Amino acid sequence: MALAKDPDAHTGECYVVYGVVTRSDAATGAEALRADVDGVRHTDAYECPTNTVLTGDVKAFAKIVTDDSFTAKVEVSGSIEYENQIGGERTAPELQVDSIKVTTPAP
Repeated sequence: MALAKDPDAHTGECYVVYGVVTRSDAATGAEALRADVDGVRHTDAYECPTNTVLTGDVKAFAKIVTDDSFTAKVEVSGSIEYENQIGGERTAPELQVDSIKVTTPAP
């Protein structure tokens, strides 16, 4: 995805993304999750190349858990910095979710 290199240059643009949730827990909160996404659907989740932070409505994320695959309509908010699990900082595109649908629930 072109927006991975410079998310701030794509602020306000809308996309449909396909991805897999990599983190959805107390650390991300009820209104955010982390996911690997791409602009095309892949057979295997590991093929989604872009680490992102998705933000949205609590109700939209209520039943989404780590390892769920999904399709989402999003708007680019720019870039966001967050603390990773080992205490370092990462920067990722931030996508505001307009709608999200789980396509494969976690086992």
